[in-house]
Amino acid sequence: MELYAARLGPRHFPLHQVSYRRRRARAFHGNRLNHTKTDVELMRAICAGDQSSLGEVYGRYATALHAVGRNFRLPNEDLSDVVHDVFLELWQKAHEFDPERGSLLTWLAVRLRSRCIDRIRKENRRSELLKLNPDAIRPRD
Repeated sequence: MELYAARLGPRHFPLHQVSYRRRRARAFHGNRLNHTKTDVELMRAICAGDQSSLGEVYGRYATALHAVGRNFRLPNEDLSDVVHDVFLELWQKAHEFDPERGSLLTWLAVRLRSRCIDRIRKENRRSELLKLNPDAIRPRD
């Protein structure tokens, strides 16, 4: 197969697509090759107050949460705020994580989904109020 691919060249045998898929998978699932602690160990450390473990979880899953959040079509600033809120909630409610019910990424994605829906509902209420009474709400700074 390698001889055949070398003869046809990169246009006919798109090896670059394999690396592209690999990069996308790492962006979504995190680069799990370099992890020394499991998600459960990290969550135990976060429960004990270890901020560096929170940073490691952020490094693993922030990109994936941004990717999930883009499906809600929030502006980038709002999406970044929502992702930040999810990690703040992770810090405050790490004891609620149950590895028997699902993975850490799933737990974070469910919380992200809820926050995105809340943000959309808030903006919808705000726009309806502005239609009824433009002086009711001051514009954002």
